[in-house]
Amino acid sequence: MGVKEFNIIRRTDGAALSAAVVFLFWFLFSCTLQASSDSSAASTDTFRVALLLPLHTEQLDQLDTVPDQSAQLVSAGIPALHFYEAACLFRDSLASRGLVAEFHVLDMCQDTAAILKQINQLRGSNYDAILSLLPISFQPALTSASNKWKRPVFVFQSSNVGALYKSKWMRLVVPSNNTQIRMTAHKLIDVFPDAEIHTVYRDQRNEREVARLFKSVIDSVSLDTMRCRPFHFKGSWAGLTGKLVAGKRNLIIVPTIDESFLSSFINALDPVRKEYEILLCGMPAWESFESIDPSLLQQLNTILFNGYFIYNRSDAVKEFRKTFVNEFHSDPLPQAYMAWDALVMAFNETVGEDTLQALTQLQQLNIHVELEPVCEECGKENRQVQMLEFFDFELRPFAGEKKE
Repeated sequence: MGVKEFNIIRRTDGAALSAAVVFLFWFLFSCTLQASSDSSAASTDTFRVALLLPLHTEQLDQLDTVPDQSAQLVSAGIPALHFYEAACLFRDSLASRGLVAEFHVLDMCQDTAAILKQINQLRGSNYDAILSLLPISFQPALTSASNKWKRPVFVFQSSNVGALYKSKWMRLVVPSNNTQIRMTAHKLIDVFPDAEIHTVYRDQRNEREVARLFKSVIDSVSLDTMRCRPFHFKGSWAGLTGKLVAGKRNLIIVPTIDESFLSSFINALDPVRKEYEILLCGMPAWESFESIDPSLLQQLNTILFNGYFIYNRSDAVKEFRKTFVNEFHSDPLPQAYMAWDALVMAFNETVGEDTLQALTQLQQLNIHVELEPVCEECGKENRQVQMLEFFDFELRPFAGEKKE
């Protein structure tokens, strides 16, 4: 059964949670899509999309066994719920232009075998596009299915672009981890051609491999095998501080997602940071670190990279956030923004030119999202990566110059 209309939470009092659970119960009862039961072909006047979302509605069954308890939302399903709510806003935007969007939802959060069965039974060719929030582990199954469906399948995370070489129907909305690192390394050597560049890593596989990839790209672009100098931390920072060069920019890449390690590294730089010009390059995970002082990161001229950055000061983002909050009384999670952008891309790719010419283009929230094929007969990837800097306790797009 297809899902067309949901009147989702519109109250902020105590009844809102109950309304949410009633919605999800009704959703589970009447809107679970049995993939094998939908046999109609995609309509030419309706934009039809299948949403593969981990809503975790099966956990709501437990509420029946607990008397006199306030209804609760399933926290694990909230990102997927925001994704769906953004889809509702997209549907309404098309409706205001006289166009019809129809979303069919599959709640995919059972065991692995059950999810694979759902994917295999889904008649994806009945839709204009398929959007999936499933974990990376299900990407091989989606890649294989996309070749059978011959419809674009939009996913939002990947470690590399291997799936795109196997199916021209795969669409990677957020650049793969490998692409993000390579693009960032290219930008660093371009923006700071004269800097002394170092990578810092411990004897941990993830840090070591990421540091090697940064070095490989930087050395290759600069045609100098010693352009990027690695520093293997073994318990003492003396070896690194001894390599810093006075009078030059010292760009230090620290590919760690360990908050305590980063804190110790910054403490080690503190005694010498006024003697040298230091620029620190970190990982996307640093955005969520809570124990690191943002003002100190700004003093160290810290640069982060992000494959999907929503700049909250842009007009498009402000308008979307305002509409989302007014409609659902909740600040949108990143999954809501991703859903909107992916639907804009899916609509632009699959709807005929005549309709597009008559339609005012729906604005993307991340203006840097542009999918490009990784080879002639391959799938497409967002190959744009944002470089970010700390300024006045918030992240903003990197201006390209050293901050004062």
